[in-house]
Formats: sequence, structure tokens, C-alpha cells
Amino acid sequence: MPAALHEAEGAAVRVMDLPTGVIHTPEDNDIDMDAVEEIRASMVVLGQLVEIIVFPHPTLTGHYLCADGNHRLAAKRLLGETIRCRVLDKAPSEAELITIRVTTATIRKAVDKAAVGADIFRWMQLTGSDQTQATANFGYSSQSTVSKLLRPYTNGVEELLTALKERGIAPASAYLVAGLPAEVQRAILPQVLGKKREAVQRIVQAAKGAKKPKETKALKLACGGVTATVKGDCVAALKAFIAKATEALKKLERDNLPPAFLGGLMQ
Repeated sequence: MPAALHEAEGAAVRVMDLPTGVIHTPEDNDIDMDAVEEIRASMVVLGQLVEIIVFPHPTLTGHYLCADGNHRLAAKRLLGETIRCRVLDKAPSEAELITIRVTTATIRKAVDKAAVGADIFRWMQLTGSDQTQATANFGYSSQSTVSKLLRPYTNGVEELLTALKERGIAPASAYLVAGLPAEVQRAILPQVLGKKREAVQRIVQAAKGAKKPKETKALKLACGGVTATVKGDCVAALKAFIAKATEALKKLERDNLPPAFLGGLMQ
């Protein structure tokens, strides 16, 4: 486990199940009920994959504020179940919270690449760190892994980054768009703003276009000393062959070669 995770959590961290009634969602947190329903359905099948992060409520004894995982908290409320929490002894800074969130998701192997990339990019902004430092902080074995996670921020055009900053496009959708050439990103950006990931994925696939057909191998026809080679079009190859063969036959007739030779040519 990365040392940065221990430093961010502090010595008093605990993992425990708590009733949802003692955990409060910050007032400025927006809850997407469509996302909550998706998480609820997933929890019914798979259970809770990653614990939420909470810290003591500043005024209510025995209560907590949810620092990360408010959608999971809402889903557990719908299910009427307790929720597994990573309990901190104090409110974390934004950079500390990102470190805890990313490393915990990575350890639990429940990684949303787009969300993790957004977190790492924000952490680099907050701390003034580069990709090498981010690789070490979050415990990745290779800097190339971080580079791939940061694709929307390193490959994305300025308009895409602005949309991300203004929350006009979700990180998961930006991750898809950033894989396109710059001019294509700009062309489809108005179409993807505000759209859900599934819709963005369809638009991106359409922008990529149909796969190029595999190049047909060269077709070579031979008869005696006459050959015809054409790539891609079998009909053209046959026509070219017939034309060459006809020309050769006419030459043979002019030269008054023996009929036996002509018969061998046409076999």
C-alpha cells in the first residue's frame, strides 16, 4: 500500500459499518438519482465494492459527514442497509481526499479510469506535481499508466478541457472524445455536451467511421507465358488476362506457329 495513503489517512483511520442515518451528505453536493439507481442495482448483485470516506461531524456527536461516496450512501439508504466506511479522525484536505480515494479504488480493483484520471489531474494541480511524482504518490508501478489515465488532459483540445472544467462533459465521456484527432474533437464537441456516456460513445464511434476494408491480395493469372496481375478487382484481373491472352494468340497466328503450341497455351 502506498505510503502516501497512510499519510493522508492519519493514524486514527478505521474501517467499519455504520447506519446510513448517522452519515450526512454535504449541502453543496449534487446527487444524480440515475447514477444512484445504477449503483443500487450493482450493489444488489455485487455488494459494496469500495467503502465511502467519512469524518466526524463538527457539531453532531456520533455523526459523520461523507467526504466521498455520497451516491453509494444514497444507494445504501434505498436498500435499507448499513454502509462500510473508511472513518478519518478529521476532515481531509482536497489533495488528501484524492489520494485516499484513488489508492483505495486501485487496491480494491474497482477503478473508473476516467474518474481516477480526473482525480490525479486535480491532485497535480493542487500540489504542483508532475507525472513522475503522481506515479509515486498513488503507488503505480509505471508512469505510462498515469499517462493513459490523464489522456483527456494531455490529448484533449482546449475546448474539451474547458467543458470538463465547467462540467459540461463528464470525465468518462471526455476520456472517449480525447482519443480522437484534434479537429474531430472540435467537430463533435457540440454534439456530446451534456450527453450521457452511452450517447457519447455512439457519437465517437460514428466519428471514427467504419473500419477500412482489408486490402485484397493481388490476383495473378497465368497461362503459358501470359500473365495478368491486378490488385483488388477480380473482374478487372480477368479482363486484363483475357486481353493479354487474345493479343498473344493473334501474335502467334501471325507468326504461323504450329497448332500444337496453341493448344498447349490454352490448356
